[in-house]
Amino acid sequence: MLDILQILTIVLVIILTLLLYAALGPKQKSIVFSKTERPEWNKFVNSSLGKWFTMANVIGTLTSLATAYLFFIGSSKLFGWVIFICGFALWGGSYVTNYFTRKIIRIPHIKSLIEDSSNTFGVIASIFWQKGNKNSIHNAKIIKYISILNIIGVIWLEFSLFSDILSYVFKVDNIYVKTAIVLLSAFTIIYFTIKYGLRGFVFADFFHSPLILLSVIVLLIGSVIFIFNSGIVIEPSIILKPILGIKEIFLFSMHVIFLNAFLVFVTEGHWLRLWVFNDNETKVQTKSIVSTAIIWALLSAIGLLTFSQINSVGTEAVSSLILKLGDISYLFPIAFWIGATAALFSTADTQVYSLLLVNSWNPKSGQLSNKLTKNIKALPIAILASLTFAIAYFIVRFFNIPFEKIIFIIIPMCLNLLPAFVRLIKNYSPKPWLVLVSLFIYSCFAVYGFIKPESEMSMTLAASMVPLFFSLLALIIKK
Repeated sequence: MLDILQILTIVLVIILTLLLYAALGPKQKSIVFSKTERPEWNKFVNSSLGKWFTMANVIGTLTSLATAYLFFIGSSKLFGWVIFICGFALWGGSYVTNYFTRKIIRIPHIKSLIEDSSNTFGVIASIFWQKGNKNSIHNAKIIKYISILNIIGVIWLEFSLFSDILSYVFKVDNIYVKTAIVLLSAFTIIYFTIKYGLRGFVFADFFHSPLILLSVIVLLIGSVIFIFNSGIVIEPSIILKPILGIKEIFLFSMHVIFLNAFLVFVTEGHWLRLWVFNDNETKVQTKSIVSTAIIWALLSAIGLLTFSQINSVGTEAVSSLILKLGDISYLFPIAFWIGATAALFSTADTQVYSLLLVNSWNPKSGQLSNKLTKNIKALPIAILASLTFAIAYFIVRFFNIPFEKIIFIIIPMCLNLLPAFVRLIKNYSPKPWLVLVSLFIYSCFAVYGFIKPESEMSMTLAASMVPLFFSLLALIIKK
């Protein structure tokens, strides 16, 4: 009975989302707004609801299924009390993001790009592009492809871990069934994101973010009941104690502080929201991040509280917790799947939309491809993309590569854009080699971590320090 209820819950959230797409996000003439459609959208954005929609998108995008919902519940015990640094660093990063964003949008050529209401402003590479400057065009081209790699990696992780956790809970060990779950979930989200465009995912996030918060609160209550029923005495010193050693904890702390301080600033989602919601993005940035950090902290608390009775980490820990909470009440597994499905949708749809924009941006002209201004075909794109994600999942699962390793490599990859941002803010000439060399050395650390299991934590976490070094170098090289 519980299995049926969990499946129905997932299906219900998906159906309600699709109905919301159809009802509130009517199909646009194209994937992007035309100049005639933009004024009407700006009128909506500047209304009293505009800020709430902006906050919902920030919360929904950052509270992803893979890197927040599952990671904090399943892996918090590895880092103990240090896990709460994630939220604090993200909160501090909101001030960093606003400070540097305001400096950038005051740069003359970028200011004119914004005032033109150009669709291209939603793409990071466009702010580095300047006509006739070969270095700047080359720089923008490199940034475009790093963004694409990062976005594809994030989207793929979302669908892959959704399949993994679903398979664990329902005790499905068939790799072909797991791959089919990736294929189906990816196709559904990609197809409807393309079909209903920007309006669709903006309205959907307004629906998903409250579901995530509600789900987390219910799960926390369930975890407290679970521990109370177990009869163990809760000792904060034991609950908050990390499993990993001092070296790994130190590297994780450095990794998180640097990553979360710049995570929003160097990702496409921020610049997309700046184009979509105008200055609402900077106005509500801190409030949105604080709300996100609270959700992260609650998820971490669930993982720390229940570890003593679960005694495992990662996806296995999450699935075990769902099963044990189901013994208390069906309400808790249902709450989990409401939040998990909402987290999958809220991150994946924004990332899919960003990928469409970035991929169609032309480094030669500095403009979006004409394809996006026409009625593009959602079905073939969704089929091709979902097949690609499914094949990649099959390969990773066939060779049994841990997703934890992949998460620590994919998410910080966008930090390699930071040296280019430093040059832009300081009004220095572009140095494309700074970004390329940073990415190369970053990749070397990551690959070494794969080859040497005993050093995987140190290497993958140390990799995120590489962009920091090259950002400092970008400050020194003035000419």
